[in-house]
Amino acid sequence: MEETNIGTDRKLRLFAVACCRHVERWFVDPCQSRALNILECYADGLATRDELDEVDNVANQIDEGHPALRGGHESEDHAAREAAYSAARAVAQATSNDAPGEGLPTYYHRLYDTIMHTVEAAGDGAVALDRVNGRVLPTQAEERKAIAALLRCIFGNPFRPVAFNPAWRTSDVLLLAQGIYDERAFDRMPILADALQDAGCDNDDILSHCRDANQPHARGCWVVDLVLGKT
Repeated sequence: MEETNIGTDRKLRLFAVACCRHVERWFVDPCQSRALNILECYADGLATRDELDEVDNVANQIDEGHPALRGGHESEDHAAREAAYSAARAVAQATSNDAPGEGLPTYYHRLYDTIMHTVEAAGDGAVALDRVNGRVLPTQAEERKAIAALLRCIFGNPFRPVAFNPAWRTSDVLLLAQGIYDERAFDRMPILADALQDAGCDNDDILSHCRDANQPHARGCWVVDLVLGKT
């Protein structure tokens, strides 16, 4: 039997991507999505440090001076601008890859900033879409719950590690899991559960995670990673 691994550099980076994609509707430039695609590739060893540095530089330039982020605090679309700005900051923090050193923020610090900017973007976005007084705080609380759900998707429950039987990796299971991973086709998760069950999987945590209609999924999902042998 194999045990799941948590807390790897790859999973941390994929969690940062998942947070940013959560507020993708507030991106102001296509290169922000491209930056996240490159970060995903980098996490899987499919992109170079130079490629990541390049998209990080572009993301920072958007953060610093994109026309869509300019405007006075009294303008009607201020909340929307703030949402876009926070989303831009989240991408810039997520793609940054400065080497840790004395006095420099580690990737853990940058991940924290990414999460905070994501929550801010979602909160301001809700105000922009629904201008009801007092909407910000409850909305940000809801968004923290949404980010926590993404965290559970990627890392699972560290207090209940799941043993995975290699015999469950049938050709059908592997084909489904690889397609879900490559295409971010998380609507197929219940089908993966059926395939795993047909292969003999009787673990409630695995099957429930795949079939939970309220559980958001992201690349790095702990079940898909277990199937594909990723850490």
